[in-house]
Amino acid sequence: MQRQVLPPNSAQIRFSKTPLGTEVWLPCEGLEVIREYLVEADIPRRYTEDYVLGVWFSRSARWVKYRRTWQPVPPGTLITVQAGEVVQGRSPEPFTAYKLVVKSKLWQRLLEEAGEPSQAPYFPKLYLEDPRLVRRFVRLHRRLSRLQRPDLEPLRDLLCDLSRGYAESWPAARERTAIKRAKVYLREHCCEEVTLEDVADYAHLNKYDLLKAFRLEVGITPHAYLICLRLERAKELLHRGFPIAQAASESGFSDQSHLTRLLKRYWHLTPGQYRPLERRA
Repeated sequence: MQRQVLPPNSAQIRFSKTPLGTEVWLPCEGLEVIREYLVEADIPRRYTEDYVLGVWFSRSARWVKYRRTWQPVPPGTLITVQAGEVVQGRSPEPFTAYKLVVKSKLWQRLLEEAGEPSQAPYFPKLYLEDPRLVRRFVRLHRRLSRLQRPDLEPLRDLLCDLSRGYAESWPAARERTAIKRAKVYLREHCCEEVTLEDVADYAHLNKYDLLKAFRLEVGITPHAYLICLRLERAKELLHRGFPIAQAASESGFSDQSHLTRLLKRYWHLTPGQYRPLERRA
């Protein structure tokens, strides 16, 4: 059995969760354009419903835990985080990152517009080592961040090329029925007060078995999964122009400061940065 290589731990590296600067642009529904300038950062385990494409630049590799395995990701490669996965990051050096967060519905719509099969793609690898593709991605990122209503044709062409050249057939589903039921319940009730007992009853498990099985199969606890779903809901409401306090309340957070604290922790962004440009203070 191959021995897993682990990243430096927190005792060896001093981590700072304060970004030097993080910016986000929302050029169209289903797309976030993010640029980060971060010091050494320990990114918590985060579930995302969306695809995350990214390129980052630093003097050394960034460690990423993906599909239960820590692996070093070289700078200057294109990261392809699959929708529905849990990812955790650790970087011992300051870095600059360019990210596109693409909802599955937008990806499928652009594929369909191009005459391609509209099934959401499955990427078996965490990152792609293709300098030409990386340069193309950075040019597209800069273009999307400059224009409020950009032409989506270059984005569509890139997503089509990624789907054709790097995606593979979806693997057979291995998730237990009980965990599927638990995830459905959490999605349907993510903005409400939810207890572990409620989820366990719906999944037909006792709460201890649910907690153990959920953490093993999904990679995070049901509560952490719920927080990530609420953050996605809050970002959607903010983008639609809801006041921050109302977006926090309607997405299940106790108050505005609760939302602000968790959004900064998971995405290094504030709620105000997700509001439409004309409504930002």
